[in-house]
Formats: sequence, structure tokens, C-alpha cells
Amino acid sequence: MAAEDRTLACTVVAVRVSVASRLQILPAPLKIWRVSIDGDALPLSGGCNCEAVRFEVHAPLVVAHYCHCRRCQRRTGTAASINARAVPGSVRILRGREQLRAWKPEDGREKWFCGACGSSLFSTTTDFGDPIGIRMGAFDADPGIRPSARFFVACAAPWEPIPEDGLPCFAAKRRRVPAAGAGT
Repeated sequence: MAAEDRTLACTVVAVRVSVASRLQILPAPLKIWRVSIDGDALPLSGGCNCEAVRFEVHAPLVVAHYCHCRRCQRRTGTAASINARAVPGSVRILRGREQLRAWKPEDGREKWFCGACGSSLFSTTTDFGDPIGIRMGAFDADPGIRPSARFFVACAAPWEPIPEDGLPCFAAKRRRVPAAGAGT
């Protein structure tokens, strides 16, 4: 497969963190990097630490990113959370739905976790609606996608410098740009 077949690029305005920790606005392409997945790799499987909750994803993931917001830092106990977005309708809970618990912040999506072991698994709209974000650490094997951006770098933990890995960095969440010809 040629390199151009594995990537999708769109133009956005990115914020990169300089070595001096100043935010700088730069135009940069946002590329979605995929690892080749053949049909035998689907469905993707995953679950929590105690195995009470198990799930499958029946389509290749759409996009993945790092989130450096304070909420994700507190939720994970780390400097960032790595999340992948699933195709609507592609996630199936195999077992443990009764173990799933959710926390809904006033200004955010529901955060779903295992009530038995506390493993963070998903983020979604109310009552497990689409779209579903999946914590990449919850997959059993390589999910076939790599993070393509870093969000909320303005909130990044001071004790974990953001690496200079070439990914576009956004001070907050990237906003969608309306499609050409869309209403004003």
C-alpha cells in the first residue's frame, strides 16, 4: 500500500508548543495515520482490567488523538489520555454492560468506566449513543491507528513536556470548519 493511501490530510490551524513554552499559531495539515488492517484483524476487541467488560469494534477506527485537558489528567492520573473515535454503530458491548458506570460533567461527554475495577473505557453522549471515543489502552492488540493531533495543550501538565513529535497541537479543542458551500 502506498503512503498516500494510508493518510488523509486536511488543512487546519494548529497551535504548536515551542521549547520556551509559548503557544504559537501555525497553519499545519492534520494527518490521520493508519496502520494497514486486513479484514482478519476485525473486529477489534478490548475490555477492562478485571475482564468484566468486553467490547468489539466492527469497523476501522476513524481518528485518534491525545487529550491534555485537566479533566483527562485527573481521570487517568497521567499527562494525557489517548483516545480513538469509532465509526457510529460499530461498537458492541459483549459482556458487562451492567458493570459500566458513567460520569457526566456539566460541559462534556459522559466518561464510561468499569464499576468493578475502575478501568476507563469510553466517552460518549448520553446513554451510550454515537459517536463513541474509546481509550486506546483498552484494546487487546494494536487498533491500527495512531494519534494524529494533541488537544488542550494550553492545559498540559508542567511536569510532562509535550514531545516534539510533529503532531499538530491545539490550545483547546479543534473546531470543525464548515464544508465549502455550507450555509453561513
